[in-house]
Amino acid sequence: MLGVVTALLFWVVAGSLYLNLGWFDWIWQWTGRAVNGRDFMINSGVFQFEYLNTAGLIDFIALFLFLLYSLWLYLGIFLGYLLFGQHERQTGMVGLL
Repeated sequence: MLGVVTALLFWVVAGSLYLNLGWFDWIWQWTGRAVNGRDFMINSGVFQFEYLNTAGLIDFIALFLFLLYSLWLYLGIFLGYLLFGQHERQTGMVGLL
């Protein structure tokens, strides 16, 4: 359940920033380096990639990374269960040491 809430929170915040919705403007404004939410999501105040005319490759990469978050979350949960067990009585692979 916590994983679902985490993924939903990420999708809402990151999606709102990338689409320049006004709900989370305070995040990119707080950094002082980004021009808008999409600039913050693409460049994070570090890079200088194009953020205005992003049709094509940059949008595809952003969508791919956006969707990849769910896979990383699942793999992290799976690895945690594998190493430490899923329930209190299970010890996982750490218990074999």
